[in-house]
Amino acid sequence: MDNIIDFGKTDTWPPKLQEFVFHFSNLIADEKDADRKNIESGKAHYRSIEMPTYDKIKSKIEELLLDSSALAWHCTNLINPQNIKRFGLRPLTVDLLKQLVREDLSMHLKKVDQEKILEWILFYQEEGHMKNKENRLWFLLNREIYKAAECKEFLNFFGGEQMRRIIENELCEYIAIFQSVGKPYLVEFHVELNQIETFQLSNLADQLINFGIDSLNREKTPFIYAEGKITKTIGPDRILKIYPV
Repeated sequence: MDNIIDFGKTDTWPPKLQEFVFHFSNLIADEKDADRKNIESGKAHYRSIEMPTYDKIKSKIEELLLDSSALAWHCTNLINPQNIKRFGLRPLTVDLLKQLVREDLSMHLKKVDQEKILEWILFYQEEGHMKNKENRLWFLLNREIYKAAECKEFLNFFGGEQMRRIIENELCEYIAIFQSVGKPYLVEFHVELNQIETFQLSNLADQLINFGIDSLNREKTPFIYAEGKITKTIGPDRILKIYPV
């Protein structure tokens, strides 16, 4: 645990990360301000503003993050939280949705209702409506943001985002059931940051840089908003906590 970064607690950050985030904030703030003024002046299309400190520090932060592990949180609604301890956190698949309907909901839905929902799950997959979500696991890289609107959707509806879309769009008669079963949980685990997508790593680096700049202004409350997606299962050995919220 000593080497795992919690982005909501700066004392867990490696010394080098703290240096990159906080020691260059004034210089980067000046560069960003000059770039903003250049854009507002309408001259950006023929005169760009160089930001050497920002470019260098962002590259250094990304390099450091690639060799780091961090705490992460998955927002979910669970009927059987013990399954997370047994199987870990699995990316979205049709087989996983089938399991949720046939096993977790077996006490709440009749067989005919289960089959009706399964037919729509297969239809959504065949029509390509799941291609941007399937085989991916979404999570937060800062626990503080779990109350955000998009996370509340995971917490207050059983089955996740894709299940919610199917039920709300096609099977409204089951909405009340999916809203009433299960309980909201956060699953805390650790993840290697080289597993998240490149654009997410880039966004995380920018969030850290902005955090340092915001820390200069005491009137602001610095906040890191970062998330990740991976395509691999988080094994039970990486699950640290499962707790209701």
